[in-house]
Formats: sequence, C-alpha cells, structure tokens
Amino acid sequence: MGIVIILALGALIGWAGSILLRRESRSDVLATIVCGALGAVTLGVLAGDVDLLSQIEPGQLGWGFVGGLIGAVLGYVGREYERSGSARHSRS
Repeated sequence: MGIVIILALGALIGWAGSILLRRESRSDVLATIVCGALGAVTLGVLAGDVDLLSQIEPGQLGWGFVGGLIGAVLGYVGREYERSGSARHSRS
C-alpha cells in the first residue's frame, strides 16, 4: 500500500509542477507526472524507508515529496535540453 501512496504523491507533485511551469502539451504534462512518480519511488527506495506492502509513515511521505520534486525538475530540464539540442542541430 505504501508504494501506491508514494506513486500517487509523486504523480501529484509532477502534475502540480507542470501547471507551475505552464506546460501545455499533453506529452510534456505526462512526462512531468511520470518523472515525479518515478522520482518519488526511487528516492523512497534508496532512502530505505518505503516498504511496498505496509502502511505509510510520515518519513515516507517526506522522501516521496522530495523525490517527486527532484524527478519533476529533472524531467523538465531533460525536456528543455532535448528541445535546445534539436533546435541547434536543425539550424546547421
């Protein structure tokens, strides 16, 4: 049950991040949501606090929140880098 809550929290953070960053295309919003969810789960597992089958604890929510933020930001930076790289190559 804990993994579902962490995934939902990360997805929610990714969705909120896409609103704050004014992402309008569906692929950008979806990528930010997925990156937020994956970031939340990854940091939760790496921190060793997420038990996949137990109930959620406050520390798990904290790691999920931080991981979701990191994942959403990395997803945004990656998409922007990809766009700037493709723009540079199309000019030459």
